[in-house]
Amino acid sequence: MSKEKLNIDPIEKNQKNLLENTKLTIKREIENIKKAKENKSLEARIKSLEDEIKAIKKFIAEDGYTKKIEEYSKELEKLDNEKVKSLKGKPTLVDFWADWCAPCRMIGEVVHQLKDKYKDELNVIQVDTETQVGGDLFMTYAKPYGVNAIPYLIVFDKEGNLFETLLGANPAKLNQIVEAVLKK
Repeated sequence: MSKEKLNIDPIEKNQKNLLENTKLTIKREIENIKKAKENKSLEARIKSLEDEIKAIKKFIAEDGYTKKIEEYSKELEKLDNEKVKSLKGKPTLVDFWADWCAPCRMIGEVVHQLKDKYKDELNVIQVDTETQVGGDLFMTYAKPYGVNAIPYLIVFDKEGNLFETLLGANPAKLNQIVEAVLKK
């Protein structure tokens, strides 16, 4: 139907169906609420929030701010002393991430563990996609594969050739990929 001929007729003809669909939606919502009540979903959420509040209070009580500042300051010092070197010669894991991305932070912990565990056998590069260079690199490596989400991890073999990619936070799969490339 062209823009000029667009009118209310199709909606008017389907009012009865629209009404029935609305009723079905409301009935589905009632069932969802009954299930939530039965499963005590809100009570579980309150418990979860209470646990989170306790953790935050502990962080504050133990001066977590200062500890985090010291931790990041040490990391900055290490980076100041780091030299740029060729990545070829050992496998490389590239982690495309962003600070706002919860799955990225989760898999980021695994990436840090892998970096520590294989420090002499594996290059680990973390690329913040929110920076100009990070966003450009993400587009370079993600676009050809139709990837438009993070976390996105790429593993290259020691010659610098693509070994495997991983989209999403899957620690077991990431460990499996890294172990396989190290055996190659």
